[in-house]
Amino acid sequence: MTDNGDKETFDHVLEVITFPIYKVKMAIFYATNDSCSLKNSDTLYSYLPEPIGGLLCGQSGRLCKIDMNVPRCLTRNEEDFYNVTVTATVNPISSVLPSTEDASCDINCKLKIYSNMVGLVYKNAEMLQTQPILSKIDVPINFIPKGREATDVDPDITTKPPKIVTTCPSGYGVEQQRQRVCVLCPRHTYSEDDDAFCKVCPAGQYQPMPGSKSCLVCTSPLDDSMCLRMLYSDTRMFKLYVGVAFGMALLLILILAYWSSSGRDHTKDANRYEGSVKHRALSRRETDVENALLEPLLDKSDNPKRRNTPPKLPPPDF
Repeated sequence: MTDNGDKETFDHVLEVITFPIYKVKMAIFYATNDSCSLKNSDTLYSYLPEPIGGLLCGQSGRLCKIDMNVPRCLTRNEEDFYNVTVTATVNPISSVLPSTEDASCDINCKLKIYSNMVGLVYKNAEMLQTQPILSKIDVPINFIPKGREATDVDPDITTKPPKIVTTCPSGYGVEQQRQRVCVLCPRHTYSEDDDAFCKVCPAGQYQPMPGSKSCLVCTSPLDDSMCLRMLYSDTRMFKLYVGVAFGMALLLILILAYWSSSGRDHTKDANRYEGSVKHRALSRRETDVENALLEPLLDKSDNPKRRNTPPKLPPPDF
């Protein structure tokens, strides 16, 4: 209520958001003193995730989850290298610090804590890239990381800095302005798992509901306004629809022309306007035209002859 007693209305917009999913990806190249073999690859794949998980996510593993691909062996200049690709997915803040669910920690507080968690995992990844690996299962095998300072090998097999990849849950996309949180995908857009942004439904598909992870197939251009795109996305269908529309328009014009020429009763129109000013004027015009046509046919001998001499003046009275 204002001071004058008038009511004020305010518009409120409710927006559903969630936190992004951060992943730290790294590709480490290890030089080894042994030749490439499937046995060494299996050894790294079986025993390496546990120590890597402890270094990246802590001993309890609450900070993140580790996913490692099977190591690949490469040979360059008679030297063997193993490529180890690791992805660390940061866990949700609620599972790492349940106390943040308290109302005292708002969204800005949670975002700050979450950013610190991602930064900690990134720092651990940088440290991991410099640590050598020693295997003593059968014979001692050394795996020495090739860092960015190495210049004696192919640059394609040099360890590069870790990368932070931002994704959202399915049905969400990173906000366009500040890119801090994930928002619901609007209508006619969707996002799948590991997508960062919402994508527009392809031609021939639509999605009337927000927050979707897939689109619906259009069965007709009349299903939704987005389905009109199926007319020009398929050239053959577009030509078909244009031909049908042109034929219907031409048929409608022919029907209207036939109705206007033969559907009216002119006798009724004549009776309706008989005796009116317009009718009398038309009748008079027809009479004048008829007389003008008959006038040349009249006999000129019936007309009185005109005198060629002027009339005589009467005598004066004096």
